[in-house]
Amino acid sequence: TRSRTPGTKAVRYGNNDDQILRWFENHANLLQTYSVGRLTPGGFKSILRYPSVNDPTNCSRAVTRGVEVVASSIYAVEIGGIFVFSIRMRMLRPEEPDYMSPEERGFDTCQLVSRYWRITHGGGVEEVRGSGVVGNYPLLREGDHESLVSDDGGRTFHEEDSGEGIREEYFSYQSCTDGEEGSMEGYLQFKAGSILGGAGEVFDVRVAPFPLKFPQCYQY
Repeated sequence: TRSRTPGTKAVRYGNNDDQILRWFENHANLLQTYSVGRLTPGGFKSILRYPSVNDPTNCSRAVTRGVEVVASSIYAVEIGGIFVFSIRMRMLRPEEPDYMSPEERGFDTCQLVSRYWRITHGGGVEEVRGSGVVGNYPLLREGDHESLVSDDGGRTFHEEDSGEGIREEYFSYQSCTDGEEGSMEGYLQFKAGSILGGAGEVFDVRVAPFPLKFPQCYQY
């Protein structure tokens, strides 16, 4: 993985006396429609409001060979004025649109190998490539996933213990990028079967473009 130093951008409230009140109103509205979660990993906790698929303007969804990726971001002024993005991935279930059977997609499970991001902001384009995502190489299957972690770049793996004994359907992770407006897209590379499972096709799963956008309650 690549270590990046996020940039910061000063936030200036407008002259309107109701600016902060409008921020809280916006916050309350977001909590009604967006998912709420903790930023992990990262060494700190924060309530973040990631746009969901109910908000297609601010959230993207793409399905490749039965693997769904949902992506969105928020502007986190409370942690230095950066954009925090959330990537959620899973294998679709039989009753859902865009589902493909194991015979159609060519595998029962697939494991994340690497990632590629194309970030357009500040008048330029930045490309980021890396192995896995923040040390994680999730193994997806219909209905759940295994959170596999590697300390040696994907040569060996151990399962991350959530402490709850429950495997969730989505694997999700969060990271950050500089606090400049723009957009982000890319792909996640998976291997059919598993990385250590011998021969298996490597294929790209699309991450559709999603915006890096300041909330309307901020003025610059």
